[in-house]
Amino acid sequence: MCYNYSGDSMQLEELKEVLDKNKNLKEIKDNLYALIQIMMQKLPNIRYDYLQKNLATLKVKKISKHLCSDYTYYNGKTNTLYINYNKIDENDDVRHLMMYELLNIATYNGFFSGFNENNFLNAFNIGFTEIMTNNLIGNEGNKSYHDDEVIETNLLSQIIGFDTLFEAYFNNNARFVTDNLISVEGVKK
Repeated sequence: MCYNYSGDSMQLEELKEVLDKNKNLKEIKDNLYALIQIMMQKLPNIRYDYLQKNLATLKVKKISKHLCSDYTYYNGKTNTLYINYNKIDENDDVRHLMMYELLNIATYNGFFSGFNENNFLNAFNIGFTEIMTNNLIGNEGNKSYHDDEVIETNLLSQIIGFDTLFEAYFNNNARFVTDNLISVEGVKK
């Protein structure tokens, strides 16, 4: 199942080399690599060129809970993964939180992640990223994340189909979502 991507998928060894060369990732490099292995095993036919490009210069910084209410946050413009260590506790699944951000890193095209073009579909993008994270590694913590967005995205998926959201997400194509929604019978144009 390849979604409009012509060319070979990035090889795992190449991504490992990129991780090894990035000195900013010392503390989390091995954890990121383990998550990348899972992602590539379960999603072998998506494009990994954005992931390679973004991993090469990715920075990781701690952020205060007073500056950011999220557990983690990826800023694509600065290519920085912020981690709110003060908010994360034993009830959180850190692997889940990191996979969520790895999906944002893997789909950041220089302008936006997934299909979140101009923040137009932000809630659906958050929901779909959470759904994909759950599909890839589950959640072994005692907390769930982004529940409202997941419900909204599941409803949208019932209307236009999961495959449509998948294709739009991994091809950074917000218009594919809106065009499919408009083409649904009974939706006013």
